[in-house]
Amino acid sequence: MNITNGEIILAREALQKLIELRIPAMLAFKLAKLTNRVNVLYQDIELTRVSLVRQYGVEKEGNFSVEEAAEEDKAKFWGEYVSVLNKEVELDTETINLP
Repeated sequence: MNITNGEIILAREALQKLIELRIPAMLAFKLAKLTNRVNVLYQDIELTRVSLVRQYGVEKEGNFSVEEAAEEDKAKFWGEYVSVLNKEVELDTETINLP
């Protein structure tokens, strides 16, 4: 299944909420497998985001922030980050039917 990196972020949040529900064991198992696959992809996205924040952000007391960066650097950050979010990736998963 093709999915964008932005959708990976949204799926991760939704899966975390689903896992907290009381659900049948086999469904929980399938969701856990899917969550693990999504988390691997999410880690790549997050590492890229952190790298971009370090590249374009301003350091203050050991932390980097894009909000306080020059407008040109903010624009570069968002341009690159949006292209990362729009990139399609392959998510290998089986169909999961919810009760």
